[in-house]
Amino acid sequence: MHLYGRYGGVLLIAVAQDGNSNIMPIAFANVESKSTKSWSFFLTNLRRHVTP
Repeated sequence: MHLYGRYGGVLLIAVAQDGNSNIMPIAFANVESKSTKSWSFFLTNLRRHVTP
């Protein structure tokens, strides 16, 4: 999602769906641009802090 105004950049979000089809946010990050470096940062930290 592209953000404009005060909080410009791109919003990266990770979500999960449980057995009852409820969608829950797990993590989010506001980054400067949608690039390989940004996605690498987001997914590395998601793996480090969410998975055992």
